[in-house]
Amino acid sequence: MIAACLLMTAGFATPSTMIQPASLQPVLTGEPEPHPNNLYVKLKVNGQTTILWLLSFPDDTIGDVKSSVEDIVGFPINYLSYKGQVLDESGTLASYGIGANATLNAY
Repeated sequence: MIAACLLMTAGFATPSTMIQPASLQPVLTGEPEPHPNNLYVKLKVNGQTTILWLLSFPDDTIGDVKSSVEDIVGFPINYLSYKGQVLDESGTLASYGIGANATLNAY
């Protein structure tokens, strides 16, 4: 700032040409925070392996994901698993370390 004052007094810069510090305004992208992640759910429908694509948030519960899958396929599923571990419906995706582009298995 001292250099800017010296330049202004010397006639090299005016207040309108000085670089102002950026204001700390949030960037609005139209997406909710935190950003949704892609989540894939693999299951058998009529004997065919099907992979569903869902948008999920880290704080979504396994029960929320299970309900979404049931709404899409139109029949109940027993449980979801990830890397061989059966997931408790009250746990969140984040608590299981399930992030973007993960694939769950539905049974």
